[in-house]
Amino acid sequence: MRISQRFNFTSYSIYYPMNSSNILEGSWEAYNNRKISNGQDPNFFVPEDVWELNYLVDMILASRPHLDHLTVMLSVREGMRRTMAPRARQHFIELVMTNLKNRENQWLQLVKSISNERSEVSDADEYPFSFN
Repeated sequence: MRISQRFNFTSYSIYYPMNSSNILEGSWEAYNNRKISNGQDPNFFVPEDVWELNYLVDMILASRPHLDHLTVMLSVREGMRRTMAPRARQHFIELVMTNLKNRENQWLQLVKSISNERSEVSDADEYPFSFN
């Protein structure tokens, strides 16, 4: 199974292998085929088309099953807000995945701060008075 990029120069179509450092695992073959059969360039992502949005969300959830649907949708919406059509697919996906990583890091920091506060509270409960 070969994943490719297509660039149109006048009437020529050139296919290049997708970057091997593709952030999302899985095949984009069905996506590419559908875009091509609709006369569209598969290198441009249109999240306003429901099937494209669902395809991306499904790919993200398949590669990151610990994420919830709402978090993924919020990251895609943020990507839509930050970009204008036409959206280069690879750039858009990188933007969405960076947003997801930032959200995960924010949650990690929040959880760490809550657990630190709890440990400080439990230490204070053991020694309610300071004699220093």
